Amino acid sequence: MILPSDENFPIEIDQGFRQFCTYNDKDYAVRENAREEVLEFGTCYVVLRETDLVELVKKIRQTPYLLGREIGIISFNETPLKELLGMTVITTDFQQMGRTAAQLLLEGKSEKVRNPFYMIRRGSI
Repeated sequence: MILPSDENFPIEIDQGFRQFCTYNDKDYAVRENAREEVLEFGTCYVVLRETDLVELVKKIRQTPYLLGREIGIISFNETPLKELLGMTVITTDFQQMGRTAAQLLLEGKSEKVRNPFYMIRRGSI
């Protein structure tokens, strides 16, 4: 997973990733960025930041590896560009988040609410 420490990502992302890999007996590593990453056949990269996604795609294009077959990428948060590029994403339900925020505002409440996450599987894995 490419998880930059200089941004404000929740610690639960790192914890959940490590738990998933351990539970499923998968080798894993957490890297600061994709710049220094040496691509390995059979690896699936989980990428949170757009700049790291671009860096990985550029690196893959410079190799004989096929994205989605020999190297995988799972990106974080859905965007129209990721849909167009065929990127698999783990994303939150932004519409539900907006509805929940509006409801809390209208009711004058301030509370933590879990928002659902799901995976949209496309050609990058």
